[in-house]
Amino acid sequence: MEKSYFILTKSPVYLAAFLILCQLLLTPTLAETKKDLLGRVSDCTAWQTEPYMQAGKLREKGDCQSALRLYDAAIAKAGPEAESSLFYQRGETYFQMKNYQRALENYSIALSKHSDDYLANLQMAFCWYKLGDYKKARIDLRDSQRICPTPSAQCLNGLLFAQESKSKEALANLKACLAKDSVSYLTEDQQNEAKKTIALLERK
Repeated sequence: MEKSYFILTKSPVYLAAFLILCQLLLTPTLAETKKDLLGRVSDCTAWQTEPYMQAGKLREKGDCQSALRLYDAAIAKAGPEAESSLFYQRGETYFQMKNYQRALENYSIALSKHSDDYLANLQMAFCWYKLGDYKKARIDLRDSQRICPTPSAQCLNGLLFAQESKSKEALANLKACLAKDSVSYLTEDQQNEAKKTIALLERK
């Protein structure tokens, strides 16, 4: 399972498809599943376009500037009809570049096009955390977890508890997200941040 997940996460395109499928499977009612599926069918067309595929490959290689140019062109071409996945992936590109303010802007647009996009909410929460606004990070994290709690959300929950001087809660969440069944769902950056925070807390 972990190897299959690793292969999926190597490509932003496959990862986006995989995460949407997971969300549909985890949606509590058939009515909500149908609504979410119908709302996202149109987004699947973006993954099939050559610029989108090429942008994902460029990001994998670390060429974020070239990827941004492709996302910008695709969004400009689509105009108001640009799909939420394009803004989400452009946000991911800015996040990879550590430009968290621009990443926030794009995740916010993606969320405005899909109000139940827990991934956009979660990434916005991570942006706020990186920018040092822990109260806003809490708000977006809460909204994300209300739809779909994930190991990454649990990781951020622990990091925020650490900032709030709640060491016991922080350690419980961070150690849980680093457990064998969860750690493969975290990014390398999230794993490193969690381990570093645990080490700091345990020295106190």
